[in-house]
Amino acid sequence: MADEEPEIDPAAEPSLAPPADPPSGSPAGRRRPGGAAPVTRGDYLGCGLWALGFLVLVVVSFGVGAVLRPDGDANEAPGAVTLAERGQGENAYRLVGRTDETDAPCVTLLPAGSEESADAAGAEGAGTEGVAQCGLTTRGPDGDEPERYTVSSAELPDGTTVAFGPLPRQADAVRLHLSDGSTPTIEARRSASAGFSWFVHETDQEIDGPPEMLDANGDPVTP
Repeated sequence: MADEEPEIDPAAEPSLAPPADPPSGSPAGRRRPGGAAPVTRGDYLGCGLWALGFLVLVVVSFGVGAVLRPDGDANEAPGAVTLAERGQGENAYRLVGRTDETDAPCVTLLPAGSEESADAAGAEGAGTEGVAQCGLTTRGPDGDEPERYTVSSAELPDGTTVAFGPLPRQADAVRLHLSDGSTPTIEARRSASAGFSWFVHETDQEIDGPPEMLDANGDPVTP
């Protein structure tokens, strides 16, 4: 008797037919031409949140930058630099260098703790708290004298006289004439930040007469 072949259940046999398309109303059935995935409301929401987050980041960064940005020293004018800080206590002071609107070099002496700016000290001499000198030469009060070099001075609370001022580029030193007849020679200092040479000298004497600007050989420099 021949062996009988087992019966095959058609439901258990894998089908080679292509899968049926999903209903047209289902999310899987809504596809763009070419097979691209459809854009849903969630996609638009995600893009909106990303843009909002980027905007918040920009605003926060700008705010932090504004807070951390240095505004400069309140006692210095725009472009001004501190040349020196000297003294102690009530006799402390600092010298500030800058150029004015005519590009003339300026040196301003400000007492320690002064809230006055280099501009407020004035280009013509004394301010309410500081003393400034802008320019290198003068012609006297009437303006009819020959041009000559000049320096400025200020007296500290202890009676010390501080002589200071900008110097011409060709000067390597300045010779002062003091009330006791002495003529100290002070070497010029060069400030790369301020862009000019300057000097400072402390003495217990008063300035008596115009200064002499000297070149590297010790010869006078004419205005």
